[in-house]
Amino acid sequence: MFDLRTFVKQTAALVPSKWAIDAGACSDKQLVDWYQRMLPRSKEDIDVLWETYTTGRAQLSPKTIAAKRTVVAYMLGFHPFQWLRSHEVLRRSMVRHPELSEKFRAGYDCIDLGCGTGAVSQAAEELLGAPGSWLGVDISKPALQVASLGSNAARKKTVRISLQEFDLKRDLQASTRPLLICLGYTANEMRGLRGEKFFQKMLQLIAMQKSQRTICLLWLEPATKMQSLWMHKAREQALENDLYAMYPCPHQKKCPMIHDTDKPGEQRDRCYSEVGLKTSKKLPGLFVHNARSIHRNLLGVAGYVFHNQADTGTAHESAEHGVLVGKPLNRNKNESALVCTKDGELSKKPGASGSLRGQFFS
Repeated sequence: MFDLRTFVKQTAALVPSKWAIDAGACSDKQLVDWYQRMLPRSKEDIDVLWETYTTGRAQLSPKTIAAKRTVVAYMLGFHPFQWLRSHEVLRRSMVRHPELSEKFRAGYDCIDLGCGTGAVSQAAEELLGAPGSWLGVDISKPALQVASLGSNAARKKTVRISLQEFDLKRDLQASTRPLLICLGYTANEMRGLRGEKFFQKMLQLIAMQKSQRTICLLWLEPATKMQSLWMHKAREQALENDLYAMYPCPHQKKCPMIHDTDKPGEQRDRCYSEVGLKTSKKLPGLFVHNARSIHRNLLGVAGYVFHNQADTGTAHESAEHGVLVGKPLNRNKNESALVCTKDGELSKKPGASGSLRGQFFS
């Protein structure tokens, strides 16, 4: 699932020369040994990065954003988890919308905004193949170096160091091929009025391009209460701009998690997805995090996918029973789950063993 050699090659491109390794000349065991040696060198940064990129940036120091050593820590402690979140959210979306999936597999371009080390767009490449062109935008030059190295774009790779160098309207109109826009934790970093204006303009421009090109927006934010509620708002803005929700919702109505409660103005729960993990035999340390060796076997993400084409707005028939949005409850040995139906209604269904939020309920 995760390309060990590519991952090590990207990481090795940034480390000091005395720590470097020739990934192409090493066996899998040598790569694993090198990776395990790198973990303790960056474990303090990994702890800081995990907490700040998962729950907010209030404690994130400026040096963490740009320094090469902390980009290595990001690669070791955060990139794999973000790759897996992105991969699962997009995979579920494409299963539900096979027509759109085939259209992108036939050829597409990619814009990765706030790309970091490129985890989101690299996960997309695993599912859809290499894009014709790839554009990465981030404030960290070392991170852009890694993201560019990881993309297998067939024709062109471009990086931009800031949003000031990025012209959203121009780049959306650069081609007529299907376009995938990746946003990974950008709203968690671009807070306030400036961020809201940028995202609102982006949604409007995507909607305006529906007659020129097919655009799909893969958007992930932390599964915290604040960011999950923010994404509820973003979903409503997308629908108001005539975009279509591919994921996680099987409908195009207002979210019942917010609006269908007994008391007006109250929410029922937060809408987010879960991704399950299994420890890799090749990389036993890949899914073991920080100095306490915590095994994280469940990842949460407020993940949404939107597109601008009406003819692919209907989810796959597998969504007939709805999508699991609430944790399974076990009362008196009887399990039940909260399910969002294709009609935009919530219902409790019996049985949900092994299910994760965001999956089809079956």
